[in-house]
Formats: sequence, structure tokens, C-alpha cells
Amino acid sequence: MIRRAVVTFVVAGLAAGACGISSDDQPRAIPDPALPEQVLEPRGEDTPTTSSPAGTSQQETIYFVTGPDTQERLVPAEVSIEGPVDPAQLPRRVIDRLIQTRPEDVGLAGTATNKLPSDVQVLDAVRQPDGVLDLNLTQLGIEGASLRLAMAQIVFTATDLTNINSVRIFIDGNAASVPTPQGDVEGPVSPSNYGNLNPFSSEEGVG
Repeated sequence: MIRRAVVTFVVAGLAAGACGISSDDQPRAIPDPALPEQVLEPRGEDTPTTSSPAGTSQQETIYFVTGPDTQERLVPAEVSIEGPVDPAQLPRRVIDRLIQTRPEDVGLAGTATNKLPSDVQVLDAVRQPDGVLDLNLTQLGIEGASLRLAMAQIVFTATDLTNINSVRIFIDGNAASVPTPQGDVEGPVSPSNYGNLNPFSSEEGVG
């Protein structure tokens, strides 16, 4: 009895196929209501998006001040910068790290100082097509030799990054003159303005 019912069902199905479904010359889309629910993909705002890949850390160089008064020099230290990092945001990340890092954090306790107060904030850091980094900071609250050395730390740290050759300083959005051993400079400054502090030069430092 069961076998006879199966044969009858198959024959009926073939007959329905022969009479009810015509062949087409071209493929045609099947309406969504006719598709099984499991093959339909979510659409619109509910469609899941691919998340950004997990960031990896990268090593960058920041600079501190070492040596006795009037004979200071800069000293480099490697720090890890966490990603993902938009290349355009890297200078800001690195200068932020310079401000926040104390010498003891990188094994320089007792041998180096950071002239940048830890409460200074980076308001903006934009690399221009000509390689100048426009760096906008809050008030530093220091002056004299400390300010000159702090600017040297920033300049050497920033220009250690790819495609940055000088730094133009702004304080609270206003262009600032930058103290160097040769006097105040209006406009971009580079490591050449602080050659006496260059840790890779044989010239003795003069604060």
C-alpha cells in the first residue's frame, strides 16, 4: 500500500511539472516570498558590517633631555604606540605619548628629564603636504631654558616620523614663536635649529 502511494505521488508530480511550469529562454529571479527563509540575507541597516581588524602596536621614538645644565642633550627612547592607527593621527598619538611618558617609564630614571608638563594637551596635529606638522597645544606653563628644551623634544620626536621635516607651533590656536639657541623663530622649526642638542652629533650641547 505504501509503495503504491509513493508511485502515485511521483506520477502526479511529474504531471504537474509538465502542465504547470513552462520553460524560459533566460534565467529569471525568484520572488523573495517563494524563497526559503534560510537563504534570505538580511538587508538594510540590519546587515552586519565587517569590523576593523584588531590593531597592532608599533615602535616609535620620543626624546628626553639628559646632561648637566648648559650641556644638555636629547636622548631617544623607544615606546609602543597602540593601533589601529590612522596614519593621519599618528603624529598626535606620538606627541601625546611624549607628553605623558616620564623617563622612569622607559628606563631613564635619574639620567633624563621630560621638560613637557604632563597636563599639556594636544589640540590638533596636522601634517601639511610640504612636510610641516602644524601642532596646536594648550599653554605649556614653562619659559626660558625649560621651554626651549621642551620645544626641542617636540621637534625631534615629530620629525622622527615619516614625511615630517619641521614643526609649526600653535598655542590655543594662535601661531607661536619658538625659542631656539639662536633666538625665537617665527614659523616652522626643524632639528637643525637645535643642532647643539642632537643626540647623534658630536657637538657639545648648550641649553
